[in-house]
Amino acid sequence: MSSDERKPIVSTATAAWAAAGLGVAAFVVGLVLLFKVFGWGYEVFQGVDAAFGHVEAAAPVKSPGGPPPDPHAGNPSPSEPTVQAQPGGSGLLVVAAAFLAKLVGLLILGWIAAMMAAKGAGMVAAALGPRPPG
Repeated sequence: MSSDERKPIVSTATAAWAAAGLGVAAFVVGLVLLFKVFGWGYEVFQGVDAAFGHVEAAAPVKSPGGPPPDPHAGNPSPSEPTVQAQPGGSGLLVVAAAFLAKLVGLLILGWIAAMMAAKGAGMVAAALGPRPPG
């Protein structure tokens, strides 16, 4: 047997199926990463309000010598927590700069995830080969 007549170690069909499997795996990983980036984007938009100020539970404030709170008058009882807003969070420029930096990072990650999914789909298409017309 000459060197031109050597039998390949892996058949063409096996290599095609392996390439298609890797392509499907790359496509699925790209889609999962893309959905994860959308989730992170949602969290970034939800965090903008929290950057300006926060709300926390606090104990009710009693005035010394005042009457006890009436539970039927709409006043909270001493055992119920009240909510107080704490203004004075970060300024608009600081929040906008942080938001823009996160948005650019998410756009880059989304672009990479989309390229990975497209490359996986291309690998599957190349592994399956051209289809006959009709």
